[in-house]
Amino acid sequence: CDDVFEDRRLAENNLREYICKPQNCSVTWAFAVTTSIEYAIKKLYLEEFDQIVSVALSAQELIDCVGKEHGLEDGCDGIPVAWGFDYVFENGIAFRYYYPQTNKPGECKVIPDNHKYHIAGYEKPEVYNKYGLFELLKKGPVAVTLGLDPEYFQFYQNDRSTGPYFNTGYYRPSVYGVLLESNQYAQDGKEEIAEWPYFSVETRLRACDSIVFRLPILESVENANI
Repeated sequence: CDDVFEDRRLAENNLREYICKPQNCSVTWAFAVTTSIEYAIKKLYLEEFDQIVSVALSAQELIDCVGKEHGLEDGCDGIPVAWGFDYVFENGIAFRYYYPQTNKPGECKVIPDNHKYHIAGYEKPEVYNKYGLFELLKKGPVAVTLGLDPEYFQFYQNDRSTGPYFNTGYYRPSVYGVLLESNQYAQDGKEEIAEWPYFSVETRLRACDSIVFRLPILESVENANI
């Protein structure tokens, strides 16, 4: 957040402090969309042009606009990530500098096209299991929905005296994130499973700060209920 709001900081404007506090507005779905596109852009420029680029897209635009296209008042209860990608494909998405984060729903703003990034499309997995994820992950970052029960997955401050704040989702129970990497086999091309196989998933409960889940990949049905 500092890189975006550095030049806007006023003595009475504590925007970063505000939007980094836990909010009742669930923003993980919007950041799953923007973060996955940001990582894809970085991957593209590094592989094609040997350049390291820094990209920040506006999750706030998705929060303000996507739900309204589907008859919802706002996106605070969570929205399917496919709706978010459809919106970006059809409309583009503003760079965060031109559509800054507020972490609360607002009016859907019209941003000039030269302040937006456009995507040519997106892919869905051929099969909805870990093998489908593996195939997509070979091409780039993957937006995912995690089946984490909000009754147990909640954010508290300090000694849990205040909270919970995260307690809602469009398809409950759900937390949205970006699958960054996986480690299943001890060696590539070998069938031997690694000692600690895992999926690594990044998510944002709030605007500024992200957390990474390292979820175990387990073969046993009895032990795979994670």
